[in-house]
Amino acid sequence: MWYPLALVEAANDRIVKLELLRRRRLALLAGAALGLAVFTLYLATLAPTILYYTYQVKDSAVLPAVAHTLGISQPTWTRS
Repeated sequence: MWYPLALVEAANDRIVKLELLRRRRLALLAGAALGLAVFTLYLATLAPTILYYTYQVKDSAVLPAVAHTLGISQPTWTRS
């Protein structure tokens, strides 16, 4: 069968464009999945001792608050 060359080239262009679109979509999904996995790992390991305020680890909760207000965390006359 004889096909006009313009139709064959147009069909090939559409196939190439669809393949590129599929690859871009796959790369976007892979990047989003990797980003979500890294962010989940970051949240899981995000300063686990800062969330607790006990006598043993009270400095870890106090120091960021004091740094934010530019205050003194423990004056020299107090015991920790």
